[in-house]
Amino acid sequence: MVDCDQQSWGCAGGHNQYALDYVQRVGLMSSSNYPDVAKNQTCKQTSTFFINGYTYIE
Repeated sequence: MVDCDQQSWGCAGGHNQYALDYVQRVGLMSSSNYPDVAKNQTCKQTSTFFINGYTYIE
């Protein structure tokens, strides 16, 4: 997600809402299929997991 979600600023941080919106819209891969290499790189994602929505709890 760090490489692929442009709204979350890569390795510079981001927002939970942007990350969850991204997973809902595009999906995710498992970390074993797309390991974190701790550097900015081009997105190479093939989505495997998706969410239908999310709710904030206070």
